[in-house]
Amino acid sequence: MKTFFLTQPDLNKFLASMLGKGCELFAPFRVMDSIRLEKINDASKLGEIVLDGVRADQPMKSFFFYTKETVAILPKSAANPNKPVKRLIVGAKGCDLHALKAFDKAYLEEGIVPEPFYQERRQSTYIIGSDCGYCLDSCFCTLLGSKPFPVEGFDLNLSSADGGFVMDVGSDKGEELIDEMGRSGISVSEVLSQQIDARNRKRDELTKRLAEANKEFEVPKKFDDLCRLAFNSEVWKGLADEKCVQCNGCLHTCPTCYCFLLYDTKKQDISERVRIWDACINSGYGRVAGGANPRPTLQARLRHRFFHKFLYFFDNFNMFACSGCGRCFNVCPGKIEIRDTFRQISSKVKAQS
Repeated sequence: MKTFFLTQPDLNKFLASMLGKGCELFAPFRVMDSIRLEKINDASKLGEIVLDGVRADQPMKSFFFYTKETVAILPKSAANPNKPVKRLIVGAKGCDLHALKAFDKAYLEEGIVPEPFYQERRQSTYIIGSDCGYCLDSCFCTLLGSKPFPVEGFDLNLSSADGGFVMDVGSDKGEELIDEMGRSGISVSEVLSQQIDARNRKRDELTKRLAEANKEFEVPKKFDDLCRLAFNSEVWKGLADEKCVQCNGCLHTCPTCYCFLLYDTKKQDISERVRIWDACINSGYGRVAGGANPRPTLQARLRHRFFHKFLYFFDNFNMFACSGCGRCFNVCPGKIEIRDTFRQISSKVKAQS
């Protein structure tokens, strides 16, 4: 992996150049007490970008997998309603990139028919990652074996350093961005060993702080192994009876939920097929013709949600369909907490053994 040093003024110059060439630009900004990814239409806002914060409120999937979209028009229209545009997303965190990796597994894995809209948007989007500067109480990426900084899945990654950024090149598209910098009159410089060392110390310190913050939630077994032992656990009934109100907040904030519902609608002589987000906790999700439902109770659906993310997906793709971002807990009115749920399961498994 190539590594360079990029000054803050040169970063702003580069982003302004991309904006001037018609590239859609999204970056993190502080909005009240949170971070949000917002579209930049004016280069004067570049100085307000927050790169050393935490993950944004909204999940990265919303840029590639739209909440609602038309996927087919009949009679067939010559115009593509979903034609992708060239985009640059700045400030993606390690958990964001883990989530996109999960989407890639589900939608683009070799041997399956690729999801065309997602594929086109992935191909037309450049991603510049950045290290987390701190962590939230709800963050738990380290419990899943991840880090509070990007290690893969980025085109470029920026780590804050004195006067600028240590910049890693992570892909061929990242090389394209380096070439684009050259065409914009920006020269990246050689990174110094002391800058690398300082970056690594920052990363180590934050990783240790995050691991320490999650120490109370550590369990002796991996989450997938706990799922294998917890099919009949009373924990699921407790979540259904006492906490979940089926608001779908977890669906809309989870960066790895990729399920959808298709329905047809007609406007005059045009028929459209529309896709919207769907979730396995919804009562109609598993319902089949004739009205039969393999998961008729909320208890069964909540269990399936956990099993999908931490067992079934793991068995198929050797990774969890959870990034440890904590967004679901932040929005849940019943405060369903993944870490605490597995701690409860672990405690009950231990008591039964």
